Amino acid sequence: MRKHLTSSILLLALSLLFLFSCGNKKEAQTEKNEPLETEAKKPKAEKKPRPHPYEKEMKKWASYDGLLSSCEGSKLNLAIPVNIIAANISKDSLQYNVEPFSDCSGVFLRFLDSLEIRCPKMDYPDPASYRDSRALARWYHETGKLIRVEEPLNMAQYIKPGSVMFYGGRGVENKELSLDDLFAHGGINHVGVVTEVEEKGGEIVGYSLFHGQRPGKLASTTKYHKREYRNRPNYPAYGNGTEQWVAVAPIVDTDGKVFGK
Repeated sequence: MRKHLTSSILLLALSLLFLFSCGNKKEAQTEKNEPLETEAKKPKAEKKPRPHPYEKEMKKWASYDGLLSSCEGSKLNLAIPVNIIAANISKDSLQYNVEPFSDCSGVFLRFLDSLEIRCPKMDYPDPASYRDSRALARWYHETGKLIRVEEPLNMAQYIKPGSVMFYGGRGVENKELSLDDLFAHGGINHVGVVTEVEEKGGEIVGYSLFHGQRPGKLASTTKYHKREYRNRPNYPAYGNGTEQWVAVAPIVDTDGKVFGK
């Protein structure tokens, strides 16, 4: 009996040892899977907003005395979107007339297309009906925005960032032509958008123009549009080379006194 008792005690001891060891193992596994309360969670790093691609230039453009337009319910200095769009199209290295809408009027229509994204509630010409520079000038006339320029030196107040400049043929005197003549073949020959104005002593002495230029040239901004040309007496005031400035319009409806709005 003592032998049986000893065997029973030994068996009981082994059972208890197995039970406690299993319990400890299970408990250890549970503890291993449970997160430690004292372990601090690492905060997610906040994503920094991307800087505007023209962040450095924006302050300069905002300081320009551009045309003002009510876009999306607030007044917008058109110098800002005009310069952004000009910079973006210039990056595309768009050769003159090598693909659809890459001549001077086509580049201008591309410009309007980009502007419409920013100011969608404005009126814009339909390219199907107003494709070349003469037709575009006619559209601005039909919408009451076009102003005839007969004496450029007396019309400098209309040259502002956001002004659309129309020019006649090279070396052609357009002073005595009527508006209807300008809309016909042999009238208006070129179009571009003013991006910047240069002033000295309160007088506009020159301006920068974004436009599709001529075969072999990229759509870009040029700065050779002056009030007076020292070495080129045949260049008309505020013209595009030998092309005379003949009409002007705000690129979209504007606020303010410049265009009588």
